[in-house]
Amino acid sequence: MLRLVSALALTAAVARAASSSGSGSEIDDQVKAWLQNYMEDGETRLFPNDIKSVWGSTIGSSLTANWKALPVVCDGKPSVQTKSSTLTANGGCPDVYTAAGVSCTCLEGYDNATEWEFYVQPRQELSAQPLTLEFGATLGLTSLVTIVAPDDLTSIKIVGVGDDAVALNVTAEATGWDAYDTSNPSLIDVGTASALEKITLENVDLNSALDDSTDYIPLAIENLTLRYTNISQMPSTFLQGFASLEYLDLSHNKLQGTYSRITSQMCTANPCPLKSINVSNNALTQIPYRVFYLNQLNSLYLENNAIQNWTVSSDLYESIAGLTNFNMDLPTDTYSCDDGTWMAAHGINFCVLNSTTAATSSDSSSSSNSYLIYVIVAACVVVCVLIFVFIRQRRAYNRRKERDESVFDHTLSFDSHFTANTNIINDPLIIAHRIPFKDVKR
Repeated sequence: MLRLVSALALTAAVARAASSSGSGSEIDDQVKAWLQNYMEDGETRLFPNDIKSVWGSTIGSSLTANWKALPVVCDGKPSVQTKSSTLTANGGCPDVYTAAGVSCTCLEGYDNATEWEFYVQPRQELSAQPLTLEFGATLGLTSLVTIVAPDDLTSIKIVGVGDDAVALNVTAEATGWDAYDTSNPSLIDVGTASALEKITLENVDLNSALDDSTDYIPLAIENLTLRYTNISQMPSTFLQGFASLEYLDLSHNKLQGTYSRITSQMCTANPCPLKSINVSNNALTQIPYRVFYLNQLNSLYLENNAIQNWTVSSDLYESIAGLTNFNMDLPTDTYSCDDGTWMAAHGINFCVLNSTTAATSSDSSSSSNSYLIYVIVAACVVVCVLIFVFIRQRRAYNRRKERDESVFDHTLSFDSHFTANTNIINDPLIIAHRIPFKDVKR
């Protein structure tokens, strides 16, 4: 019952403030509802932009509410807004916000800057908010709205303050309006005429944020730093589509194993413009050889990883030696190089596999393949010879058989002219008077 009375009182206060806001027209019921819903009670949120200007380029054309009657906060400067039903509002907001229990802290020094820096930390307790804070002051927050970079802004830097990485808890610009999907919001958005070149996120927790959004940051940037961001495995979709990225810093994270997500396929431009990669202070176990397919690469930083293999091919060694800047941990004194030759590049010794060893291995493999081919060919020849001999013998047998049958048939034909008449021979009278053969001989 108390909550219902408070809500009714808040609605009445917002209505009274709306009628005296001086905006030229009264806000309607939809805007009043938004004022009650756009933040939770007890929440402190960073608004990098005037929310009305953001709506004007995004959802404004589809809103039926009279949102243009809503007054501008802090003359359009970035602001920190805190909503509380227990604290007295600080009076830094327009009346309609104050009536909704919202305190506004205006951030000075950002409106004419071409580089923005925000230092954030989790808000520890709900307390009275100041009217203003200077550029670079530490902000105690529970959330922030998607940053829409002004066209003349060239750099955005967000740094978490404290020993642990700070969760940003990004909310969409349309939060508070029921008809819009506000899930998986971007951290930073830009327009088509944006001059934004550099994004730095340091000591903020991105462990799960990159999994939930395919456009968390804009792709048309040249320099990206994600340092101390608690990343253990970066999604492949996050590193695809960069058109002009030249510098990538993923140092001081938790990348593991043989990291193979950084390839030329992450770029839409050909050749890929990526020049410098910093993956130092991670948990890599091998040199990420695929980065050497980036034909513009000139700097690679690998120190303080878990790499324990300094044996490389001659091609990989030449690629490392050809870089302008390269570093990684030195091999241990006990590391052996029995199958190669120690060669130095950038002050680091590598066990480079000998070309003769590779050639011997290649020749051995080639010899094995050749021997197998010879065996197969010889077997085929033997089979063909056996088939040939069999067919020839079969034909010879058939010819002999035909010849013998021909002779036999001829003999029968010859004897047929001298065959006695069997009827005469078997005549009883002839038999009775036949002379024995022995008497004839005598």
